[in-house]
Formats: sequence, C-alpha cells, structure tokens
Amino acid sequence: MRNRLFLWLLVLPLILSCYGGWQYYRTSELTEALNGIKFLHAEATQLLKTDPNVTMEINGTSFTANQILNKTNEILSSEEVTFNEFQSILDLGTIGGGVLSLLLGGSAILLCMRSGIVARKSRDELLKVFDRCRRLLPFILVGQMTLIGLSIFSLISYEILWFINNFEMRGGGVKIVAIAGMAALAILWCIIKGIAKLKHCFAMFSPSASHLMGKPVTLEEAPGLWQWINELAEQVGTAPPDNIVVGLTECFFVTSYPVCINNEQVLEGRTLYFPLIYGALLSREESAAVIGHELGHFTGEDTTYSLHFSPIYAGMSRSIDVMISNVKDGEDYYSRLVMSPSIYLGIFFIQQFDFAVNHWSRIREYAADAVGVRLSSTQAISSSLLRISAVSEAVNKQLSALFEGTLKADDLLPVIIDNLRENGIPDAGQFLENEFTHPTDTHPTTKSRIEALEQLIDQELLDYASRPVEAGYYDNIDDLFADAKALSMELTQNLSGEIGEYYQEQKQIWEEQVAVSSEATTLTVSSKRNLMFILTLTFMVIVGSGFLLSFIIEGTHSENILGILSISSVIILVNLLCLLFAIIIYKRCKNSMIILEPTKISGSDFQTPYPLHNIIDFNYMMFDSFFFKVSTLTLELADNATLPDMTPKKRLGGGKLKKKKRRIFYSFGGTLKANGKKISDEKVIEMIHNYLQAAHAQHALNQHQFD
Repeated sequence: MRNRLFLWLLVLPLILSCYGGWQYYRTSELTEALNGIKFLHAEATQLLKTDPNVTMEINGTSFTANQILNKTNEILSSEEVTFNEFQSILDLGTIGGGVLSLLLGGSAILLCMRSGIVARKSRDELLKVFDRCRRLLPFILVGQMTLIGLSIFSLISYEILWFINNFEMRGGGVKIVAIAGMAALAILWCIIKGIAKLKHCFAMFSPSASHLMGKPVTLEEAPGLWQWINELAEQVGTAPPDNIVVGLTECFFVTSYPVCINNEQVLEGRTLYFPLIYGALLSREESAAVIGHELGHFTGEDTTYSLHFSPIYAGMSRSIDVMISNVKDGEDYYSRLVMSPSIYLGIFFIQQFDFAVNHWSRIREYAADAVGVRLSSTQAISSSLLRISAVSEAVNKQLSALFEGTLKADDLLPVIIDNLRENGIPDAGQFLENEFTHPTDTHPTTKSRIEALEQLIDQELLDYASRPVEAGYYDNIDDLFADAKALSMELTQNLSGEIGEYYQEQKQIWEEQVAVSSEATTLTVSSKRNLMFILTLTFMVIVGSGFLLSFIIEGTHSENILGILSISSVIILVNLLCLLFAIIIYKRCKNSMIILEPTKISGSDFQTPYPLHNIIDFNYMMFDSFFFKVSTLTLELADNATLPDMTPKKRLGGGKLKKKKRRIFYSFGGTLKANGKKISDEKVIEMIHNYLQAAHAQHALNQHQFD
C-alpha cells in the first residue's frame, strides 16, 4: 500500500517533471532563435519610424529596415513558429503540473508523518495536528490529482504539435494525430470527471455515524436504569448521558458522536449503550464499575479527547473502510483509478497516528478504570473485566447462530443463560491477555489493567469471575426496567426481524448470482502457437547444429576424433532436450482440463468433484507474446475446508495441490478454450469469478431456510 502511495504521489509527478524538462530542451534552441528574430523585428520597426532609408548589416550583407521587417514578419507568422509558441507554453504546463503535484504529494506525506510524531507529545497536540491534517489533506489531494491530469494533458498536446510540425500529414500521420488528439481530449474530460469523483475523498476524511442495533429507552421504560445512571454520573462528576440505548449485540460503551439506531433513528449528544445480556450476567457492583469506567472518559483532561477525537478517529476509520468496499465492489475501473490515491493516503494518514492513539488510549483507559474503582472497588472492576471475557464466547456463539438462521428464539437472554448453566463458564484466567474493543475505541490487555489497579490476580478473583450463573434470568436487571422480560423479547424480535429482512434481500441477490452460472463449462488448452514456436526453435537448433558440426569437423584434424565426438554428443543432447520440451508442452496441454459446474470443480486432476464454495479466492496471471503464451491459475482454499483428493501424478501437466499454502496451482502453456471455443483472458477471469460467486451464493441459500 505504501509503495503504491509513493508511486502515485511522488514517482509519477517526478516522471512528468523530467519528461517536461526534456520537452523544454527540445524547444529551447528554436525559442532562443525566435527571441533574436523578435528583437531584430522590434529594432527594424523602430528604425523604420526614424529613417525609412536606413540600412542594417547582418553577417556582412546590408538590408534595408523594410526588408528586415518583411522577412521577420514572414518568419514570425509561419506555422512552425506558431507551433513553437504553443509548445513553449505546453512544456511549461508539463513541468509546472509535475513539479507542483510533486510538491503537494510530498507535502501530504510529510504532513502525515510529522503530525504522527508531534501527536505523541501530548493529547492536546494530538487533537490539534489530527484536526489540521483532516481538514488539509482533501484539498491537497484534489489539487495534486488535478495538476497531474493537467500535466499529462500538456504532455500529449505538446507531442501532437511536435508530430504535426515534423512529419508530413498524410493518411497514417493524420490518423495518429487524430488518435492522440482524442486521447488528449479524453484526459481533459477525465480531469473534469475526476474532480467530481474526488468529492468523495472529502467524505472519506470526515467521520461517519456509527450504526447500532438496539432501542433507546425512555424514563418511563427504564426508570430504575435512568435513576441509577444519573446517580453514577453525579458521583463521577460529569453530566449524565443524553441517551441510553439497550441492546443485545455490543458491550458497555459511551460515545458523544451521532449514533444511527437500526438504520433509522439518529441520536445526537452523549449516548450510553447498556447491554442487556452482560447486565444480567454481572453483579450490580460489577456493572457499576464498568459504567463508571465509561463515564470516566468525560471527566478531566479526557473530556475533550472523548468528545472530539475518539469518535472522529473511529468514524474516519469506518469511512475509509466503506470507501474501500464501495470502490472494490461497486465502482467502475475509472472510479477505482481516481479514488485509489485518496484511499492510500487515508490509510497512510490513519497509520501515522496509530502509535500516538494507542499510547494515549492506554493512559486514558487506566484513568477511566480509576474512576470505576471510585464507584465500586478494585475487585469489582477486575472481576467484571474477566467475567465479560469469560462469557463473551458463549454470547457471541448464540448471536452468530441467530444471525446465521440456525437459532430461532423469542427471547435470546434465557437461551444464553441456559447455555452457560449447562456448559459452565470457562476459567477466567485464560482471558488475562484479552483486549476489549467497542465501536469507538480499543483497550489495553485485561492483565495490564488489573495490575495497574494494584489488584492481586489470585485464584479467589478468578473463581469469582468464573462463578456459575445462579440468579434468575432477569434478577440482576429487573428493577432497572418497567418490564425487563418484555424488553428482552422485543429486542430479540427486532433483531430477528432485521436479520430476516437482510436475508430476504440477500436471497434475491444470491438467486441472481446463481443464475449467472447455471451450466457446466469445460476449460481446455490449445497450444498450437506454443507448439509451433517450440518446433520451429527445435528445427532451427537442429539445422544450426548441423552447420556448426560440419564446420567443426572440416576444420579439425582426424586425430582429434575424441573432441569431435564430445561436441557432437553435446549438440545431440541439446536437440533432444528441445524435442523433450516440445513433448512436455504438448502433453501438458493435452492433459490440462478443468470442468466448472455451478457448485463444484472437477477434471482429470480430481479423483472426486470438489465443492467450489471451499475456494475463497483465485489469482489468474498471464504472459503473452507474439510467439508464446503462458498463464497460471491459483485457487485459494478456505482454512477450515477439507483438501481435495487429487489424482496421483503419473503424467505430465495438470494441477498441483500445495498443502501447506492450501492452494491448487495450474500452469497453462497456451490459449484457454471454454467448451471448445477460444476465450479471452478477461472472459476467463470473469467466468471463474462468476462460478465462485454462484457457488458461494448457492451454499448460502442451502444454509438458510426461506419461507
């Protein structure tokens, strides 16, 4: 990624600048001569006004001012001079665009790197330089990309004028100029279109709202929860949250940035997320410790960081991820070309702040833990961290089952608690190295946080964190809500409804993908061109060897018969190797065959058909020249997929299974055919992509039951 960024922002502008310098050199001699003629023209004009009969001597020959004026006028009005003047402007455009874009690209990179270093000094510096970068970089990037486009336009326009000026414009020349002119106009249009596209990079450097699934609860729906949170906020010394969202999918967190609930309602101000499941599994003291920790982010020096930096930083990361997804999946090639530098710079920008963000995040988490201790105890916050880690695997497992459609439940909370009662809670000690994350931040390891509180990590603490679930389903949260069970059922039904709607939309998409590749296709290799090249080369080697051998025998004495035999043996060996190579190419092509079906792949290399959905990616590369063509196909297997049963290699050619890398590798020495018809490389890539997409879509349809 970094190499591509430097290529776009530094190497390309440097190449344009150097090329522009060469263009300037090509016109400089004629420009200097024209400047002399212009000076002579001005001098003759001045003399003509004072004395029409005056003469001037040039290289030993006398001319009247009128003669000089006529001659210089003729030269200056010529087509060559006109072209030269335009070329002088265009080469400056190439140089200027390249140099300025190089300066802007270098400035963007240095700004990011310098800001990342300065951000480590203090949180105030972090906030200041991050905001400065976020505001400046989009303008720098738009300017840089526009200048590169103008530089390329100037470069091509210059070469068009040079070609017209130096070659006679007949049929072929006119076509070349017309094509180059259309290319220049196309680039100019791309510049205009690119500026419109680059508006997206402003959105990328702006944070986006986080999305949550849950329900904002009112005072009437959760009187106990609101009262308890207000009391905790008062003890912490900060304002209470503006919104409380209760849900099933996240853990405890607070944010001051806009939150979109269920893709519908957007909440402004401070929002506290209360996870109903974890609230039911923690004691009240443990929950108070965790909430106190979250509210602690809005106290002291951490207030500005939590209000302005943390959500913006996380929002920018989400915006970049969304942009990458959109460009990769839904945009055309030109959009990917234009937006790639923006994405590379966005990732580079975020990476420069990673060290500083992690450093200050650790400090603020430790400070927030201290606030949590004030509302409970070191033992409570330590056990809460361990218990959340210990039960999270079971919670996530049931949530995954619900998302995948394999679990149907009216109320998810009792299902999870029953599962924990039946299987037990894992030993909390194995989760000491865990790191908590939530939508707007990350945390240090659990062990380091407990040690920072000077809490002894003994067996008593670990046993308490791993204690069995003995309380009733809603005992720990019943007093917080008007009807905890009804709320839990409503959240489950809403979540199931969202999942159902998502899969109904996906069903239509999957069915369309399956329909694209509904018939089998047999890929074979035609190697006539390769074989003819090898046979021709072999014939040339044999003929050449014969001539060489005859010359050697003719110029060698009979007593050197041993040397003659040695040379003859080497020549014969080379010929045999060439013939063997031709046979290998022929055999490899004859035996190479892949049969792609809607859900499986087979062929002479497979003992049994192999499910296509086990292949998660592929890579197709080719080398094509006039004489020879070679292409390779690499199929990437999923980590949890069973390996295919490949046919033992008792012949040349075919696919090879690389078990350690979990790949199937094919090498084709020729042109691919689909069902006996030649197919382009682009069509090969499209076809394999469609088959894999259809197989994964069919697998998804088989896994989900639809009404």
